[in-house]
Amino acid sequence: MARFIGSKGHTGLAVPAWLLSTAGFAILLGGIASMQSACGGSGVNSPIPPGMGAVGYLAPVACRRFFSFDWFILAFHFFVWFLVAVFLFSRKVHMARSMLTSLLAVAATLLMFTANTWYRVNGVGDELDGTFKKRARTALAGAAIAAAANLMLLMVLGLHDEKDTDRFEKREEMGYRTGHVETTVPATTVPVSATRTTGAPASTATAV
Repeated sequence: MARFIGSKGHTGLAVPAWLLSTAGFAILLGGIASMQSACGGSGVNSPIPPGMGAVGYLAPVACRRFFSFDWFILAFHFFVWFLVAVFLFSRKVHMARSMLTSLLAVAATLLMFTANTWYRVNGVGDELDGTFKKRARTALAGAAIAAAANLMLLMVLGLHDEKDTDRFEKREEMGYRTGHVETTVPATTVPVSATRTTGAPASTATAV
């Protein structure tokens, strides 16, 4: 298990989570776009009618501005999704692990907030058009799927065996303290014949 966590094998689990995040993004995009396309019709000029109370981050404003924060959250999710794809498929997650996990945590939080907001919309009165509520449920599903996928990516990409890192840092620290830098010299093999000494012949023949 430690070998798996410390290796690049964790990317095998990250890919399905990333694909799920892609699906969540597409569903959320469809939900928000379909709701905004209804502006001007079916009584959606003011999506949150006066007197209905505040729901999440929604407010009784003009329809053209009503979904601004949703679009921002969707854009931020896409930004994080793209960064994860770059480092994941280039097998460079180890270079940006802290950055990716931090951004995924923020994106997941915002998406959970979005999911909760559109969930509450479905539970308020009968003032809203039925079609609008169905589109709101689509946005709810997309936000929930994307949030779950980001949490999965957060856990998978955050897996890392710190033992090897600590061991390397301690070795480096000891090297700097003693002024000794470890070097590895490749072993060489000396032929046995080269270690023997050859002397002069025991007797020589001389001509008389």
